[in-house]
Amino acid sequence: MLRSLEIESPHGAVKMEFSRNTILVGEPCSGKSMILRTIHKVLENVDKLRPCVGKPNRKVGIRMTLEIPAEHVKHIVKRFQKLWNVDLSSWDRRIVIAESVDRSRYEYVLKMSMIDEPILHVISRDSSLLIRRPIDMELKSFPEKILDLTRTIRELPQAHMFSTYEEEILLMTDLIELIVRSLKGIKIYRIGPYIDYSTCIDIMDIVGTTEETYVGIHGEKTLLVLSRVFADGRYWPYLAKLLSHLEKSGLSRARCGIVNRKLTLTYVMDGELITCPEISCSIRSLIAYYVQVLVAERGSMMLIDNFDYCLTEESCKLLLSLLKSLGKNIQIIAEVHNENMVKILEKEGGFTIINVPRGLVHHIKYL
Repeated sequence: MLRSLEIESPHGAVKMEFSRNTILVGEPCSGKSMILRTIHKVLENVDKLRPCVGKPNRKVGIRMTLEIPAEHVKHIVKRFQKLWNVDLSSWDRRIVIAESVDRSRYEYVLKMSMIDEPILHVISRDSSLLIRRPIDMELKSFPEKILDLTRTIRELPQAHMFSTYEEEILLMTDLIELIVRSLKGIKIYRIGPYIDYSTCIDIMDIVGTTEETYVGIHGEKTLLVLSRVFADGRYWPYLAKLLSHLEKSGLSRARCGIVNRKLTLTYVMDGELITCPEISCSIRSLIAYYVQVLVAERGSMMLIDNFDYCLTEESCKLLLSLLKSLGKNIQIIAEVHNENMVKILEKEGGFTIINVPRGLVHHIKYL
């Protein structure tokens, strides 16, 4: 889970604190969508040793504090207790990732929140790589990923006969690898800024598709995921709430399945089966969000751009009730424009509202 994001630029520094459910509000063009894209970009490239943010010759720095899911931490703690006899029980599961770019210099810092010194500190400049942790060394040609770098570091103690520090270096690189794998294991679902998908798809277009937990950035895979939800009995109690809402909207006995070699959404109206229906953007958005929340992996993160796009108040309340009933520890960071929707979220409780100042865009334009 993302706990905080700090951005430093020539215009100064800004820090945002996030909770389990966070809503970004503010004036148009204040940088709300850019915040979501920045979070996504950093997490997607968390194991890279090349800058994923920052423009050439622009000074910028990013610092993110993340809380690793509890199920991942159990594995790390158990492994270190067994292999290294190291007690990590007091660890608060937080990891700090810091990146900074200043002309040709790029720094990457990875540290545990309870350790003052970073466990990995890499500086890249002029086609060379300087590693300050876990061992001081310089590489002229360097790997692009942290996992490849740790394997390189592991070989150095024997090659250079640093036998005194060999065990410490192996321990640190082992910890770095486990943390990076855990961070890469956090599933990120980026949705928006609008939802638009067909209610009828030729089955030949979905042959070989294996992704079962992501509706797509614009909901383009919603029908595929929804059909698998209908086929899985574990989801039926939660589907009942959605189907009840759709019935009130005029979509009686809504289903998703194959009809005439097409994957389609169907419903009954006046006793007649309607296939490939034209449905409102409100219903499309509700189905896409609802299904995504339903199938999202535990400990995952949903970044929703323009969350209130075509979404009604009733639909919003339905989604909130699903979130409360599932208890999956999913983190949702969403951008909202509609003031009435913000009031609903505040009334329901459990949401942190971040009012993004207009001046923030001057900070993140460097990213």
